[in-house]
Amino acid sequence: VTMIESIEHLTNPENVLKKIVKILLSGGKLFITTPEANKKDGLIHSEHLHEFSRRELQDLLDKYFSKTIIHETELFGIQSFKGRNFILIESRYPRKDIIR
Repeated sequence: VTMIESIEHLTNPENVLKKIVKILLSGGKLFITTPEANKKDGLIHSEHLHEFSRRELQDLLDKYFSKTIIHETELFGIQSFKGRNFILIESRYPRKDIIR
């Protein structure tokens, strides 16, 4: 599952992650990109409902996946936007214990 510049627009990202976990139980990975939050400057876009630091996004995904890797975006040719870096995160091995 790929979420490109979308998690920051979701009203409830955790509900979406629960659905993704169900999809990935048989195998697969989740890739997310999102602008990295800079708490000093406020929101990047007024349309963003959430903005995540690397740590915040990793903590959120660790609730739902046993393995989460933050990739350096420069390796993938992802450029910064308005001086902000992007987070590219990969999650695998959905946690079966959170499915109800």
